[in-house]
Amino acid sequence: MGAAPTTCARPEAPGGDLPASPERVQIMLRLVATALRCDLTRFASFALNNGIDSSPLPWLGLSGGHHDLSHADDHDTIVRIVRYEMEQVAYLLALLKAAPEGDGTALDNSLIFVSSEVSDGATHSLDDMPVLVAGRAAGCVRPGTHLRFPDQTPISNLYLTLLNLAGVTTPAFGLDGTTLLDGLAS
Repeated sequence: MGAAPTTCARPEAPGGDLPASPERVQIMLRLVATALRCDLTRFASFALNNGIDSSPLPWLGLSGGHHDLSHADDHDTIVRIVRYEMEQVAYLLALLKAAPEGDGTALDNSLIFVSSEVSDGATHSLDDMPVLVAGRAAGCVRPGTHLRFPDQTPISNLYLTLLNLAGVTTPAFGLDGTTLLDGLAS
C-alpha cells in the first residue's frame, strides 16, 4: 500500500492495463486524497462497484461478485466483502489524516459519507441502513458518536443535514428531506 504523494506535482501514471484489483482501488483513493489535499477539488465521489456488479473478487478468493453473492445467504462471504470494502475506506481516511492542512489535517477539514444503497442485499431492505460519516468538516461535525434515528427516517434528511453542516444552507433535499437531524453538529 502506497501513501499519498507529499507534493502536488503531477504523479507518474501507473503502467499498463490495471484490471479491477485492490491495487487499482488504492491508486484511485490516492488520487482522490491528493486532489483534495492539493485543493484541486472540493468534492469527490468514489464507488468500489455499482449495486448490480457481478465481477468476480479473486483477491478475496471469490469467483462471484458482490451482488450475486449477497443473494446466496452466505453471511461469512458478505462479511469478508464488507471487511475488504471498509479496509479501503480506512485507507482513504488514513491518507487524509496523514496530510497536514492548516492547524489540522485534510481529514479534519473533510466530510466523508460512506454507505451502501441498501442495508440488506438479499432483501434490498432500506431499514437500519448503516452509514459512516467521517471527518470534522472544519469543526462543524462532532466525531466519535454513534447515532440511531427513528424507523422510517428518510436518508435524505441526513443528506440535508450534511449539506447544511458543509455550509450549503438549503431548506430541503430531494422529495422527503425536510428535517435537519440532531446529534451531528459540534
